[in-house]
Amino acid sequence: MASGKKEGHLEDRVSETTDDLIMFARHARRTKVQSSDVLLLGRRNAGVESVLRSYMDTDGKPAELKEPQGGSDDEHH
Repeated sequence: MASGKKEGHLEDRVSETTDDLIMFARHARRTKVQSSDVLLLGRRNAGVESVLRSYMDTDGKPAELKEPQGGSDDEHH
């Protein structure tokens, strides 16, 4: 696949994902997307859902990010 086609496909996927998140929030009569909306995206793919859940605590809030296993020598920009 040519680079331009890959970029176009990625843009399409991001646009679809954004539209889905907005739709889920609107369906719940909310004006803001919540973590539960993001989890809905992974509902058909157990691997994706488990990764998403691993970044959340049990209250549905984002979990605290962990340092990479390589140590904290990396600079964060």
